[in-house]
Amino acid sequence: MKTPVSIAPDALDFRRLIGRGETVGWAEATAEPLFLTRLLDAQAERCSPFRVFFPLTFSDSLAAGHPNVTITALGGAGAGRRFFAEGADNVVPANISDVPGLIASGRLPIDIVLLQVSGPDDTGRYNVGLGIEHLHAAMNRARLVIAQVNPELPWTYGDTVIEPGAIDILVPPPRRHSNCRRGRPGRSSARSQNTFSG
Repeated sequence: MKTPVSIAPDALDFRRLIGRGETVGWAEATAEPLFLTRLLDAQAERCSPFRVFFPLTFSDSLAAGHPNVTITALGGAGAGRRFFAEGADNVVPANISDVPGLIASGRLPIDIVLLQVSGPDDTGRYNVGLGIEHLHAAMNRARLVIAQVNPELPWTYGDTVIEPGAIDILVPPPRRHSNCRRGRPGRSSARSQNTFSG
């Protein structure tokens, strides 16, 4: 079984990782690996022309104006509408349940998968936490799988476990990791905690 290569967050260079015309993909909505997609945004224009696929996004981590990046998605719902303001030529006409099959058949190719994981556990396995969606299909066909470790990501049960051999590059959490912002609990949170703690 292969062992993931660990690369520090400030040493990850997408220019060296993304080939011309390749497609980079990730999970949708709250499962998006925001640290990696923000880093991709910062480095995008130094890369060869490439494509991006996601079913749905709630974030603004990737800007819409990169001249060398072609966005493909299921539509402009959520925050994704900015990518299709001038037309819907790159919308995939499919239901979200169709995406794993399209990827597995090669009709929707994803060459590089970005994901966030928690772990490892005592057996060395990782967990994608908030959503697996099409990731298994994408990881099975991808040339490269890059996983960011997010210590705030919950460990969930089901088909969300990822074997270490499925990951090519493992990115440890930056010193201040924020895939979501933490606020201080207010009075209502304290009342709720007291209510549920008995």
